[in-house]
Amino acid sequence: MTLSQHGRQGRYAKIGGERQLHLRDILKVLGSHWRVVGFLTVLVVFAAYTQARRTVPRYQSELSVQVNSKKQVFARMDDIDVDELALKTDPVLSEALVLSTQRLALTVTDNLGLRLQFQDPETWRDQVVADVQVDTLARPDSFVLRLKGPAGYEVRTADQRLVASGTYDAPVLGPGFRFRVRPYEGEPYDAHFAIVPRVAAAALVSGGLSYDVQGSTNSIAIRYQGTDPTLVPEILNAAAIALREYGANRTKELADQRLTYIRGQVEQAAERYRQSLGEVQRYKERQ
Repeated sequence: MTLSQHGRQGRYAKIGGERQLHLRDILKVLGSHWRVVGFLTVLVVFAAYTQARRTVPRYQSELSVQVNSKKQVFARMDDIDVDELALKTDPVLSEALVLSTQRLALTVTDNLGLRLQFQDPETWRDQVVADVQVDTLARPDSFVLRLKGPAGYEVRTADQRLVASGTYDAPVLGPGFRFRVRPYEGEPYDAHFAIVPRVAAAALVSGGLSYDVQGSTNSIAIRYQGTDPTLVPEILNAAAIALREYGANRTKELADQRLTYIRGQVEQAAERYRQSLGEVQRYKERQ
């Protein structure tokens, strides 16, 4: 019994009253199960590689815009009840909040024809087609763009019905959409694309947009993230343009309201003037 305990103590060291496994024992266990260890190692490496291959990279573009305060434009309108909420709230923040509205996302979607989307995330739209236009009433559907090298292109539906064909100098005219195919001289291949619902395309725009209001300034930092590096800067610029147009239209609306108010005041003053003249005339007649 004593010899058995002594033998075990030769393989274990006691620390704090507990036995600790030596490194050589760990190596012995790994050596006896090296097939399992090797298989698990290869499996983990393969899973990590597969996950990395499936991960679609995302790209980001950023710009800054300056907002003109409506308080400055209408600084002398304190006695006029014209859009009181717009004059009392932070104009920069109010302008930035427009970036999160569906209205702006739909505007960007329509201006860039974003309802046309390629199904393979590795296919970058602007490297294949250009000048994309999609009608707001176009029905969602799937298509195949076949690039035949120098021979030109074909566009077919998912059931292989021919929609359009021609050379690269002839635009594609499909059911509710139009675009140009960029010249391609390589081996023939198919690029699958779809016309997605308008609201779904707008959701991708608003989902990738973010902004930060710069403290104590009238600047807004706008960012857009997406999987297509050719579209990311275009969408960001289109969003900034739509934001500027919204601000210009809103300023025009306020100016029209001010003009309407002034005209009303002038008409009221003219009416009071005519009434005063009538009273004076009647006074003279009585005297």
